[in-house]
Amino acid sequence: MIDDIKEFRNTYVAHQEKELTDKKRACSELKKWITGLIRVYRLHHP
Repeated sequence: MIDDIKEFRNTYVAHQEKELTDKKRACSELKKWITGLIRVYRLHHP
């Protein structure tokens, strides 16, 4: 999951190597990103 989040972030957010025009994909990827961030947070803040 972390690798997916990093790839999405690097490709579409941080470096904007590609333009994300697919609304369904954007929504799906952002949900994964948010879920991953919540999991990481909960590991460090039980």
